[in-house]
Amino acid sequence: MKNMNLLQVIEEYDLAEYYIILLTKNVSNYKPYHNLKHTVNMTMFCHKIMSKEFKELTYTEEGRALLLAALFHDFGHMSTNDSENIRTAIGNFKRYSTENDRINAFVTRLIETTEYPYVVSIPDDATDLSKCQQIIRDADLLQFTKKEFIEHVVLGLSKELDVPLDKLIIGQRAFMKGITYHTKTAKKIAKKVMKERYAELDMMEKFLWAHELMEKK
Repeated sequence: MKNMNLLQVIEEYDLAEYYIILLTKNVSNYKPYHNLKHTVNMTMFCHKIMSKEFKELTYTEEGRALLLAALFHDFGHMSTNDSENIRTAIGNFKRYSTENDRINAFVTRLIETTEYPYVVSIPDDATDLSKCQQIIRDADLLQFTKKEFIEHVVLGLSKELDVPLDKLIIGQRAFMKGITYHTKTAKKIAKKVMKERYAELDMMEKFLWAHELMEKK
C-alpha cells in the first residue's frame, strides 16, 4: 500500500469536512501537548498500523471510523482530568457528526478507549472493534517516537500538567518503561527509538543539574 501524507489520508477516507472542523473549531489545537500536532501524528500512526498490520480494515467503514475517532479523541482537551476530557471529546464528536447510529457508537467506543488511566478493557478477540481499539490505543502512545520529543512531550507535558521539568522527566522515564503495546507495528516503531529517548532524558537531567548548580553560585 502506498505511503500517504495526512491530506491524502483525509481525502481517501472522505474526512475533509471533519478535518476542517478540527482545524477551525477545536479550542485545544494550541495546547502545549494535547494539540493539533499530537492529533495529526496520532491519526497518521493509526493509519500506519492499520495499513501494515490490519489491511482488512483499510477502506472499510470501521477503518474510516478509526481515523475519525483519532481526529476527535482529544477535541477540546482542556482539563487535567481525563474522564472530563473524554466526555468533552465525545460531546464534540456527536455535535459535529453526520454518521449513522452504528458508526457514532463505534467511534464513541474508540474515543473511550483512549482515556488514561485506562478504564476500558480491550477484549481478546478478533472483532473489528477490538482491532481498532488496539490500534488507537497504541497510536496514542507513540508520540514520544517523533523527533520533537523533548520540545513536545517533555516540555509540553511539563507546562500542561504544571509539573517541574525534573519531576516530569522522572515520570516520563517510568511511563515509557511501563508501556505495553498490542500491535507488532507499534512495538517496532517504539523499539527503534527507545534507547535514544532514554539518552535524551538522561542528558536533559544532566543539563538541569548543571543549571541548578549555576543558579546556586
